[in-house]
Amino acid sequence: MTNLKALQAELNRPMPEITLELALLKNNLDADATYVVPDNIKPVEVALAGLILTIAMSPKSVKELDYQVTEHDMDDLLKLRLIIIKRYGLVDELAEKENTVTGRSPW
Repeated sequence: MTNLKALQAELNRPMPEITLELALLKNNLDADATYVVPDNIKPVEVALAGLILTIAMSPKSVKELDYQVTEHDMDDLLKLRLIIIKRYGLVDELAEKENTVTGRSPW
């Protein structure tokens, strides 16, 4: 099985192959290389987390007559993404940053 096929299996939904290849490339994996356990598990799952974010930001469906756009339930998708990110100790770029005071003036 290739890395591309492994990512398609993990995603379990139709997505353009070029999008999947880009997600793998961003994680330094060759789409056509053999999927090796356990070496490729982390990069494929991190690529999956990126694709979940892509899915969350895209419409679920678009109807042209009377123009209607249905959105995904973003909260559930972002929770799935966060599970993967925390599993590998990665930084969540979407997390709210805490304000900290680093210095103060005497006035």
